[in-house]
Amino acid sequence: RLLVGKSEFFGKRSLCGRDGFTRLDNLYYLVNSNILGKYTVIPLEKWFDYRWYKIVIRGEHERLAELCEDMLPFFGDRIEMCRSGASFLEMQSVGTNKGVLLEYLRRYCEEETGHPVTVWCCGDYENDLQMLEKADVSVCPANAIEEVKDICDMCLCDHTEGLMADIVETIIRQKGGDR
Repeated sequence: RLLVGKSEFFGKRSLCGRDGFTRLDNLYYLVNSNILGKYTVIPLEKWFDYRWYKIVIRGEHERLAELCEDMLPFFGDRIEMCRSGASFLEMQSVGTNKGVLLEYLRRYCEEETGHPVTVWCCGDYENDLQMLEKADVSVCPANAIEEVKDICDMCLCDHTEGLMADIVETIIRQKGGDR
């Protein structure tokens, strides 16, 4: 588990403040917790010494926007940042987004089957945009953010109202099959 924090929220009894941000000497630190509950504080400049692919940070929208603004100049083009929900910010190594993975998956499936495949993808937030753009058919729930709705081929029901069942039924109908 990795936490990112700012020092002004440090309490004497806790390693990270209640909103999960810690900054010491105006720099951000990662706090790495292992399964034994022991913590390692990792200075910002050492983040890339550790093998990580994605860091997901949970917090209030305004605090995440501040974190993103602070991190971008430091990391430059070494990381990609996007929101994966109203309260989540994802930081990942460049080239490890869902769109890149989709291309690998497509190539693998086509090599294994020996023929082209049609890839359907469903997403609802910023972290899904690159994947949806690379999909053959892109689908989103009715409660997706507008940016996602704008690029999707289909917008179906809300994710809590049977979205996956609607997608499967749509695929079956398009193939001319019965339930």
